[in-house]
Amino acid sequence: MTMYQDNDFKPVVAIGQQYSVLTSQGTEKFYECLYVEPLPKSIDLIEDIGEIAADSTSNANKIEILSMEGAAARETDISEVFQMRMEVLDDISVLVKEPSAQGRFKTKNNQIRVDYNSGPVEIYVSEDDVIYADVSNTTNYLIQQARIAFWGWRIVGRLLAKTPEKYTRIVATGFSR
Repeated sequence: MTMYQDNDFKPVVAIGQQYSVLTSQGTEKFYECLYVEPLPKSIDLIEDIGEIAADSTSNANKIEILSMEGAAARETDISEVFQMRMEVLDDISVLVKEPSAQGRFKTKNNQIRVDYNSGPVEIYVSEDDVIYADVSNTTNYLIQQARIAFWGWRIVGRLLAKTPEKYTRIVATGFSR
């Protein structure tokens, strides 16, 4: 299933394979993949935070365009995961949080910002979870648009009653201690 110029960006699972999703609630659920489809680069998957004044930050921007379907609770319930790449399009830097209190891309002393120099970075969203972004304009001039592009793979799975012998783990959350 080739969709992108980047041949390294393939779905993490194929139809019929098992996977687990570790969520922001600290749960791990197990699924069998029923369906995979591309979510191509599109104006529909560009989040524009809007105008940001010089040397300021727009905090806690909820990026709802990334939410997927499902809230699997019982065996055979259907749930979706968005395996995505995100890329900053404008002269901004972005602190990614998933959920709002848990940073992504962290070291012991820093939370790493994603900016237009970073290129695409990979991240996952499960079901109706939401990514939040603190978007900063570190320049000395007004930025009239602050855009982040997303694209990737929609993975649809059926909840399994027990842990499969072999599976791929998907982490759809940040981690803090």
